[in-house]
Amino acid sequence: MGMKCWFLVYTDADTPEVLRRPPSIDIAATDTLVRGLFGPCRFLSDSNLLQSADPRDGQVAAACFDGVTVLATESVGVGPLDLDLRFHSAAQGRTMYLFGLHSVSGWGSFGWWDPDGHLVRGFGGSDDGGLSENLGPALPFEAAVDSYERYDGGSWPSPPALVEEALADRLGFRFEGIPVPDGPEPSSIPLRTYR
Repeated sequence: MGMKCWFLVYTDADTPEVLRRPPSIDIAATDTLVRGLFGPCRFLSDSNLLQSADPRDGQVAAACFDGVTVLATESVGVGPLDLDLRFHSAAQGRTMYLFGLHSVSGWGSFGWWDPDGHLVRGFGGSDDGGLSENLGPALPFEAAVDSYERYDGGSWPSPPALVEEALADRLGFRFEGIPVPDGPEPSSIPLRTYR
């Protein structure tokens, strides 16, 4: 089955530390964010980032915490250059990260924008198609992807492996692979789901 995710993180805090707590959701701010981006939506249920990292069928999962916002929607399951501008506007002067992953199909995408909205690093692609986006200088964590995870012995790391390393570096956890010591558990990061 593998792991699938497509979500954004807006942050102006020590993100792994906020997510490790586990954090309390600001329900009013979360409702406002979701309805501001998607129009009238109704709350469906409480969830968490492990269960709702890849919402489909028009669902959205989100949570606003103190200094960190998580927003999961199929609409952000794209490469950095294809991210809709409305999601950039929602950053409101904070750092923004994009994480997209489908480990079975070998697809992955990661984006990092600074608080001024400039793309610092972006990559996207698939194991069979190579990297379709490779923007900005490679980050130190990219060198940590083992050679066995490189596509067909090629020169680029597997995009899903790169996304898992980006998650570990920026959020302090991996969905699959070696757990990050003392990192947050995705199942303990609460989200609210909407449609």
